[in-house]
Amino acid sequence: MNTNFLAYFNRFSFLSLEDIKLISSLVRVKKVSPGDIIVREGELFYFMIFIVKGMLRNYVIGSSGEERTVYLAHEGMQNGCPESIFQDKPATATIEALEPSILIYLDIQKLDKLALNRPVLLRFKIRNMETSFMDIVNRVKFLTDLTPEERYLQVRDTYPVFIRRVPQKYLASYLCITPVSLSRIKARLTK
Repeated sequence: MNTNFLAYFNRFSFLSLEDIKLISSLVRVKKVSPGDIIVREGELFYFMIFIVKGMLRNYVIGSSGEERTVYLAHEGMQNGCPESIFQDKPATATIEALEPSILIYLDIQKLDKLALNRPVLLRFKIRNMETSFMDIVNRVKFLTDLTPEERYLQVRDTYPVFIRRVPQKYLASYLCITPVSLSRIKARLTK
């Protein structure tokens, strides 16, 4: 069994080794390069992605053709396309690797079938859904309750890895500001 896989799934203390082996039969570990597209907007994607190493970016294309970064994820975080997983609909965002990454793809359709006879697997899925839901709730609060400078400070304090590793144009987009505004905020804070 892959050690990357074991290291990631050991955080779920309620899973037995047998449960982890069952889940491992549903996954594949994939290495991707910077710029690789994991899934494109409009495609169906029935996998939950767990990031062992690297950084992913979810983005949408705005009406004027510009890319808008809506989500960033690094080691220990998860990603995926809830539209496909929950509603059997195409992805509404594109997921791209920003760095060389090692990803675990978990087939959710197969997990659902196994969970019919093994409720602990359903608990595992629910725990991951709770994490995703809270990510969304926190993202909405982040965008609606904070000023651009407060958003930058929160990212700097909570996810310093984004400040160090995400290209500035993507970071600015994630913060819902322009790269020029991001530069000004950073300059103001260093004075």
